[in-house]
Amino acid sequence: YRADDNVVLEYEVRVHEYSSFFMSTTKPLPQTDLYVRITASVFYMNLIRQEILLYNAGEKEKAREIGEFLSLSVETILKQDVPCELGDMYRCWSPIHRLKIRVWQTLGLFAPHFKFMSEEEAKRFSDRAWANLEGHSHKTVRQHMDYCMCYFILYNPQYCFTLLERLKRYNERSDILHSVITISGFIVLSQDMKVVENQSFGLSVLRGLAAHCCTGHVVILKMSHYFFVKIIDQWRNIGLGHLLGPCEESMYDYIMNNEESTRHREDHKVTFLYCASSTLDRYTNIHSDPFEFFCIEFLFYSLGKEDGYPVMEIIHPDLFKSLANNQTGKKSSLLTDSEEDKGEEIDPEVSHQSLDFQRKITPFSELEYEDNVFRESIINSKPRQQLIVVASLIDKIPNLAGLARTGEIFNIHSLVVSNRKVETSPTFQEISVTAEKWIPIVEVTEENLKDYLLKKKEEGWALLGVEQTANSVDLTKFQFPPKSLLLLGKEKEGIPVEFIQILDTCVEIPQLGVIRSLNVHVSGSLMMFEFTRQQMLSAITNE
Repeated sequence: YRADDNVVLEYEVRVHEYSSFFMSTTKPLPQTDLYVRITASVFYMNLIRQEILLYNAGEKEKAREIGEFLSLSVETILKQDVPCELGDMYRCWSPIHRLKIRVWQTLGLFAPHFKFMSEEEAKRFSDRAWANLEGHSHKTVRQHMDYCMCYFILYNPQYCFTLLERLKRYNERSDILHSVITISGFIVLSQDMKVVENQSFGLSVLRGLAAHCCTGHVVILKMSHYFFVKIIDQWRNIGLGHLLGPCEESMYDYIMNNEESTRHREDHKVTFLYCASSTLDRYTNIHSDPFEFFCIEFLFYSLGKEDGYPVMEIIHPDLFKSLANNQTGKKSSLLTDSEEDKGEEIDPEVSHQSLDFQRKITPFSELEYEDNVFRESIINSKPRQQLIVVASLIDKIPNLAGLARTGEIFNIHSLVVSNRKVETSPTFQEISVTAEKWIPIVEVTEENLKDYLLKKKEEGWALLGVEQTANSVDLTKFQFPPKSLLLLGKEKEGIPVEFIQILDTCVEIPQLGVIRSLNVHVSGSLMMFEFTRQQMLSAITNE
């Protein structure tokens, strides 16, 4: 970018203003990536508003200078999203998943800028965006992709032909068709249908939707019914019903009167745009509330709440307003004078959230690689606590899955089970939440268990049992050896006598209630926690 332009200095000043905010704020704020995202978003929102205001004022040369910078930013951000092939599918809320959502979430803020892209800039964006959209993406990512493409094509109608060409790919993957139908329907519902060219495009889309109404794919069928009816209803309301032919009329009557089709239409969540209906004309008034103008709530909050994003991936709109006002009494130029004088208070609950967040961490979610490529090497190379949990005597799947999950959380050496086929059980996978992918699991049958225990004893592992015996030691008074093997008993009978005889120590968990037995998964989890606690205290003492 041309470094000699004064406008670059202005950008640098603005960046400095927002970045130095963290040093000057009077309230303690967590310096997390959340606030970096908000800061960058507010910065780009300011530039986009300035670009639009300059265009409206007739200062197109200055607006183009800002536009070049914004388009360069769009390309740079878009390059962070690498199209995924089927073999490169990523885990939900893994680093790649979060990155893809954040890329397209941020690009959604640039929707007003799409209108002012040059022909070359628009061509580059269209090619790259379609390549990404036709890759394999989770629906939470695809929603943001669809949103961006809706506005890009709405403001660059010369690319409508790409929609019509893709709408005729009747054997296309269902997720891609879902996006194409969503974008096509949005464009037709948003265009000025009094323009003849738009009417021609609308009729082509309507006929494409009619073809997809014959599909056997339920989701595509629902989508096609939804937009087919919405478009015809809109056209009749604005006096364009005469454009409809006998086929469209007959199809409409069938969808409206058939019971199954009625149920399809009543499924209002068939498209994510059901909660975005108020956004269709939101870029018409640049002087409106900037947070409504950029649809912050929809992009960063509503979609996340609807789809169950992790709490750290959902940003409340009031947090944007807090940062825009710098929380120091200093007003940001993002807010208009009328907005500054409103004096609205932020919801106390949201204000509290801005200072302290619940943070659920998925182990390895912060790493820069995926389990389907590096999982084995990660498992083999990661330093682990010297605790082996032996569950070969346990046969109930929920208990085994719970032990795997707890064992992974506490980073134990390994989990021993009688049959590793249990890992493929849907019940196991639902409870373990992928823990089996990140913890070493060893198969030792009950018949071979005694030999396994004796071998481990020779290797220097202390053999411990969770059992109430005449000589068992209270857990609160027991000091775990550095290398401990923990044997868990059967769900009802406990540890058989032949195994108790070869153990070094039996440990019992103190109980104050009437029922004198804990679930074996709970017992094992308590022991794993106590081992971990002692190791952490020992590490602190040694320091």
